[in-house]
Amino acid sequence: MASRPELIECCKELGIKYHGMKIADMEKAVRVKADELFMDKQFKVSADHLSETLKHFLTTEYDYKIFDKDGEIQTF
Repeated sequence: MASRPELIECCKELGIKYHGMKIADMEKAVRVKADELFMDKQFKVSADHLSETLKHFLTTEYDYKIFDKDGEIQTF
C-alpha cells in the first residue's frame, strides 16, 4: 500500500485534484487516470517522463509492467 505522500505526488504528476480525498480514493483516482493515459494504446509509451514514485506505484500496487529498450522488465 502506498503512503499518503507518495499518492499525493502521483496525483500532482497526473493532474488529479487530491484535496479532501482519502487514501483509497487517491489510489483509485491514480489507477483510473493511468488507465486513461496508458492502456489500450496502439503504440508504445515511454516511461522516461514518469517519476520514480509513479513508476513504483504502477508496477507494485497495480498491474503495469515497464520494459526497457531490450525488452527486459524494469523493477522500481
